[in-house]
Amino acid sequence: MTFAKICLAVLVCIPLAIVIYFFLKKLVDEIR
Repeated sequence: MTFAKICLAVLVCIPLAIVIYFFLKKLVDEIR
């Protein structure tokens, strides 16, 4: 895997992980 592909994967995965984290947090707050 090239350095550019790794950079692209990181740039895509980090915001995605943050969105999923906040979505799950909101979901847990609503369940409680």
